[in-house]
Amino acid sequence: MRLPLLTLTALTLVTQAQAATALTEKQTKDYGELVKLALERDPAVLTARAERQAADVDKSALGAVNASAGFDLAGDFEQFKTPSYRLSMSVDLAALFKDNTAYFAALNAKTIQAGNAVRVRVLQAFTGYLYALENAAVAGDTLEARSAEMRTLEAKAKVGAATNAEVLGGAERVSLGKLALFKANLDLAVSKQNLASSAGVSMSELGNVLK
Repeated sequence: MRLPLLTLTALTLVTQAQAATALTEKQTKDYGELVKLALERDPAVLTARAERQAADVDKSALGAVNASAGFDLAGDFEQFKTPSYRLSMSVDLAALFKDNTAYFAALNAKTIQAGNAVRVRVLQAFTGYLYALENAAVAGDTLEARSAEMRTLEAKAKVGAATNAEVLGGAERVSLGKLALFKANLDLAVSKQNLASSAGVSMSELGNVLK
């Protein structure tokens, strides 16, 4: 079942509002700046806006006016030919007074829908980036804790307070921690690239927003 556009718009706004409550003030500001940049560059949004502007011109009196111009050269072949100019104008009254309410409503809906699609796309990419950022931080803290545990086990092993199995177990946990941190950093790099692509900005521009 397809939901009406107004319902989809309302759901989009609710989703954005719910996500905004989970963001810090700085994160909310960053998200807003990325949406602003994306709306200025998104092809679908720009196309919808251009179509709306073109429709506004067509609806105006200027759009209903047709004009043509030209000139003729009068005189004999041997004589100097004098140019004569002509200009004609007409007004398409049917176009001027045509009811385009439904057409303009469709254009407005298209513009709103394109804007909402951008906001949702950027929001998904932005929250994905935040998750990857937090995951990398947790992986770093976990590795640090396991490394500290390993140092303690090694110290205990020197005085016979820890078995070789415990030391090997600690070493394995450190190795797994390093692998987890490596993957988390890769995921973070991918999520950052995805965010830049979703917002239509370069990595340098994204860095300026997130700094």
